[in-house]
Amino acid sequence: MTHDSKDQRGFVLTLQAREQHIRRERATSNICTNQGLCALAVTVYLAVMGKQGLRELALFNLRKADYLKNKLSKVSGFEIQFSADTFNEIVLKCPRPANEIRDALLEHKILAGLPLGEYYPELTNSLLLCATEMNTVESIDRLADKLETV
Repeated sequence: MTHDSKDQRGFVLTLQAREQHIRRERATSNICTNQGLCALAVTVYLAVMGKQGLRELALFNLRKADYLKNKLSKVSGFEIQFSADTFNEIVLKCPRPANEIRDALLEHKILAGLPLGEYYPELTNSLLLCATEMNTVESIDRLADKLETV
């Protein structure tokens, strides 16, 4: 139970998918099944990683992001948008619209990140980039090299 802005009583579902309260044959989506699969995948992953493995992975990702940040800060015409510490994401300010940079890199089979201008107009020429255990040093170097040429 909650109250709205006019102090009228109302009831809401919190942290529940609406389909949990609909008969299966009337449900219009399989969101509950998907939520269950995602929860199961996370549970298995965390159980396999363990406390120490998860800590090591976080430190590994921190080093990868730091490598990405340092490498891209040296690319002519581009700059790291924010100087605060980061975990595995950085915002890269581009010399021209981020959509153009992303599309040019896609031609080289590089998924360059998310152009932020649609969500944050003040970051029109910025890309959100991420480095995780899935990114190799070679792929980060390749991204930096291609940024020099696009």
